[in-house]
Amino acid sequence: MNQACNPQALAEQEFATPTGLLDYAITTTLNSCIGVAVRVGNRFMAAHLVMYGQQIPYVSPVNLQIFNAADADTVFAYIDSLRLQENSANFDEAILFGATDEWRNTGGALTNGYNRLRDLIRQRNNNQPPVSNDTGDGKHIIRIQGGNLNIRNIG
Repeated sequence: MNQACNPQALAEQEFATPTGLLDYAITTTLNSCIGVAVRVGNRFMAAHLVMYGQQIPYVSPVNLQIFNAADADTVFAYIDSLRLQENSANFDEAILFGATDEWRNTGGALTNGYNRLRDLIRQRNNNQPPVSNDTGDGKHIIRIQGGNLNIRNIG
């Protein structure tokens, strides 16, 4: 995971906490990817997660490992940093979006990783699982509207 240079072009394996005048994030296209967004008060963090991520040093594509439970732990550590920064016991809201049905139903390591991420979020989301919306392929805009996270596929 890397901090995004531009929250309005949140690329694969990046996270962002938008602030100021541009207090929204836009993912690059989610194909087989999912996004996760958590809100604490009037701040949110979003991340763009991939099934197969590039690694440093370079790993041949045939040897890449699929998103798994250990990756879920890593992702959660990043998104949980918002809760810690805001000195909150819990998230106020959490949403998984994008190709969630594929991640949830593929089985094996991918589904185990997805379920692990859901379980970790639940522990810091007032024991409620994150909302899971299969919003499909496309770019997604994430912002707070009316005090709640709003995520919309914008194509």
